[in-house]
Amino acid sequence: MDLETAVKFPSTTKPVTPLEQLLGVFPPAAAFYVPPSWRPLMTSEESPLADLYPTSFVTDLPGKKWAWHGVTLLPFVDSKRLKDAVAPVFDKLRPVDVRRNLLGTDLVAVHVTHPLAKWVLQPLCCAS
Repeated sequence: MDLETAVKFPSTTKPVTPLEQLLGVFPPAAAFYVPPSWRPLMTSEESPLADLYPTSFVTDLPGKKWAWHGVTLLPFVDSKRLKDAVAPVFDKLRPVDVRRNLLGTDLVAVHVTHPLAKWVLQPLCCAS
């Protein structure tokens, strides 16, 4: 498979921020990890995201020996919906949270013997 054509994203695609990622993957019991102004998005019944944090859910267990091996079946988190819900409280972030929420530089570690190494290690100036 050609790596350059394997996955295509629209040029307007932007990643979710670190704090938005936490909203999308943490349960309400972990709301203390997100800024105070964002916690109601995870804990309030009136939150536009309330359905993403069900109090009961199904765990898929077929073929599993222990319950903790199961896969919890939770609603899909649409990033646009998440961003729309965060927009009204985004400006309420404390300075420390603004810094926590910055997008950083991505790093990819590949051993030189891996088939992707040649592609990953090519200079950016020459990538097409």
